Amino acid sequence: SFFLYHPTAVVGALHDEGLRAAARTFWETGYAKPPLSMFGTLAAMLVCGEGRIAWRVDNLVVALGAIWLLWRLLRRWMVPPLAAVFAAGLALAPYSLQFGRLELAELYLWAATILYLLALLRCDAFRARGWTLLLGVAFALGMLCKLSFPLVLGPPTLWVLVAALRRDGRNGLLARGCNALAAGAIGACLFVPFYAKNWKPIRGHFQNQFGWLAAEYTHGDPFTSASFFRYFHSLSD
Repeated sequence: SFFLYHPTAVVGALHDEGLRAAARTFWETGYAKPPLSMFGTLAAMLVCGEGRIAWRVDNLVVALGAIWLLWRLLRRWMVPPLAAVFAAGLALAPYSLQFGRLELAELYLWAATILYLLALLRCDAFRARGWTLLLGVAFALGMLCKLSFPLVLGPPTLWVLVAALRRDGRNGLLARGCNALAAGAIGACLFVPFYAKNWKPIRGHFQNQFGWLAAEYTHGDPFTSASFFRYFHSLSD
C-alpha cells in the first residue's frame, strides 16, 4: 500500500541517493496527501532497508510513542499504573491493531492527536510557554497527517480557552497571546510550505474524491437527507 499512496519517484530517489534526494524529489514532484507518514516510512527504509522490516519498525515506533503519550495524557485523571493499563488496553485492542497495520498514516494521526491534547491540557490556555510551543508543533504534525485536523481539535481548543477566560478574565491575556502567536508561527513554518507548494494537486484530489462520493452515494446530489445518513452508514464499511 505504500507504493500505492506514495510516488515511486520518491522511493527511487531514496534508493539511489538517500533521504535528502527523496525529500528534494518529493518537493519538486508535487503531492496531494500530507507527507508525515511517508517520510517516517522512508526514514525507516533508510535505516532498515526496503523490506518488510522497515514497515514493522515504523509501525512499532509510532505505536509505542502513541501509547506513551496516551499514558501521559491519562495520568491527568488516573494513577500511573491504572493509566498504563488503560493506554495499553486501548492500543492493543483488536480494532486498534488492525487499524494501525492497514493504515499507517492514521497511526501517525493518532499519535499527533494525543500529543496535541496533552499539550493543550498542560499549556494552561497558553500560559505555560513551553507546552504552548509544543502545542504549535503538535498542530503542525497533525496538519502534516490530515488536512481536516483543525475540524476535529478546534472544539476542545475553544472549550479550554473559553473556560480559562471565564476563570481568569483578562489576567495574563497579553502573555498568553504572545505565546499563542509564537506557537502559531512555529507550526506554520512546519506545515504551510507543503500546502502552499502542493495546493493544486490537493485541490484536484479533493475534487476527484467529492465527485466520486457524489456519484457513489448520492446519485450526483450530496445535499440530501438520504446522502447525509448514507455517509454515516458508509463509515462502518
